[in-house]
Amino acid sequence: MTSSTSNFVAAGQTAPETAVGSSWAKLALAHIAVAVTAFGIAAFLAVMQAMARAGTNLPFGGPGIYYMSVTAHGVLMALVFTTFFIMGLGYVFARTSLNRPLVGEKVAWVSFWVAVAGTLMAAVVI
Repeated sequence: MTSSTSNFVAAGQTAPETAVGSSWAKLALAHIAVAVTAFGIAAFLAVMQAMARAGTNLPFGGPGIYYMSVTAHGVLMALVFTTFFIMGLGYVFARTSLNRPLVGEKVAWVSFWVAVAGTLMAAVVI
């Protein structure tokens, strides 16, 4: 036990790859980036809602825009942010804490892009 990593690695196993530039880390960071972007947009929509309720004479004060922003804010915070953040965090935990390789990385990337496309399609509808 010469290094701190050996405390967490069982006999016969290798230490997990923790480099930020690794392929699984890029996948996790892509999920986290989408989550943070959704959070930022939802925060802007929350400010729009507050200003509309305060009675300001801004362009987004109409009822149609107000209820669109309420819907988009809820979807972005409750569904998009939490799903993408949990998926990214799950990849990090599986690789570092559980020392498990990411099996089916190509499928994971395809799933990521399908989720992004679905999010954009839902945003257009809203």
